[in-house]
Amino acid sequence: MSSRSTLRQWDTILFIALPVIATSITLATKPPYLVAILLFFAPLALWLSYRTPGPIVRAAVFSLCAALPAGIITNVLGVQDRAWNVPNTLFPFRVLGIVPIEDLVLFVLLAYTIVMFHEHFLHKSHRTIADHKMKYLLIPLFLVFSAFLIAVASDVEATIPYAYLWFSTLLVAVPVFAYLAAFPTHISHYIKVGAYFSALLLLFEFVGLHFRYWVFTGERLVGWIPLLGFRIPVEEFIFWCVLSSVAILSYYEFFDEKGDKKAL
Repeated sequence: MSSRSTLRQWDTILFIALPVIATSITLATKPPYLVAILLFFAPLALWLSYRTPGPIVRAAVFSLCAALPAGIITNVLGVQDRAWNVPNTLFPFRVLGIVPIEDLVLFVLLAYTIVMFHEHFLHKSHRTIADHKMKYLLIPLFLVFSAFLIAVASDVEATIPYAYLWFSTLLVAVPVFAYLAAFPTHISHYIKVGAYFSALLLLFEFVGLHFRYWVFTGERLVGWIPLLGFRIPVEEFIFWCVLSSVAILSYYEFFDEKGDKKAL
């Protein structure tokens, strides 16, 4: 058996076993929220980085530049609308007095893992750290984030009724369906990525609710879905568990100059 086929077997074994191991350890030890995040996502990210080192810097730059501002904005809007809350944090401060550092670690690490999963299993292209078209994502994102910070600093009222529904529709659902309408040959690839990360995020959702890493406190939510004795908002299931991974890929691929848009 060749070393290449052996590594592929390890890919399959680890990507099935690691989430199960993370869930078991978390349920057995009740670690802090930050440790649970690292248990679920860091081993996957490290293995993918070992297997496909070429896009590490590119994936890291994209994840930091895109996920950090997105994490701050969505958390501020969601918390101020009282849709959810993270009761405890290991850190003595929260970003803007609202956003726990753990949530930002989660956003960045999840985005990095999804991009590396995509690059390793289904892309295999050689690309620069930041293609020319990437600026068309990063510059508007920087401007929107700057305006948001100015509004928060000026004590502008940022509460939006049904914030989770509106910002998720705009930032998650619309990009996914727009991208797939433009590149329908990618649908099968998106189904594969979405299926894996939906299962992973549902496991993480279960342990998060079990240990109250976060709680859903809002009344302005569309509805609820049962999950192993708990309940989660419809918005959480659709936009976070099901669509977040493919939304990240939509941004990553759409603003990629050298990626092959014809087929993956």
